[in-house]
Amino acid sequence: MSRFIESIRIANGQIENLKLHQERVNRTLKDYTASSRITLEEHIDPRVGLKEQVYKCRLTYDLNGILDITYDRYQKRKIRSLGIVRDDSIDYRHKYANRDHLNKLLGSSNADDIIIIKDGRITDASYTNLMFFDGKDWYTSDTPLLRGVQREQLIRSNTIKETEITEKDIPDFSKIRLVNAMIPWEEALELPISGILR
Repeated sequence: MSRFIESIRIANGQIENLKLHQERVNRTLKDYTASSRITLEEHIDPRVGLKEQVYKCRLTYDLNGILDITYDRYQKRKIRSLGIVRDDSIDYRHKYANRDHLNKLLGSSNADDIIIIKDGRITDASYTNLMFFDGKDWYTSDTPLLRGVQREQLIRSNTIKETEITEKDIPDFSKIRLVNAMIPWEEALELPISGILR
């Protein structure tokens, strides 16, 4: 049976983007026609840790319910370079606990992280969604591997725009940002396009 995860940011005693995490869990259970329902708020303790610190709540579940919950101090990864890898068969539409395929792609690059190209189109990095700046506006690809909760929040707030971005479009942008549920927009990892290794 497939296992799935939700990585949820808890900062200053607040569970962030809980509604969007719940929407994603609901979609996953619905797509797999699960008979069970998981209500995240019933399982997460927002009081974990100390104030002024960020914690990562990692919740593992399957179609029958919650399997495990852990809380750890969050430390942002250092990303100075991105390598391009191509894989036309990859499928990560749900947040699967098994990341072997993604880890293999990451291991095939000499960069700190990767930009995964599928059928000529930009998808995601190994742990984050990607945002591209053209000098005026920020854009994200309309073909992500995973529709991340932070990405969804940024689209709904009109902070970023969703559009088709192909590999050949990369030089048209000046900067790239990496965000996920643990990295909000204000703390996003940002690199110049020159930091992408061909």
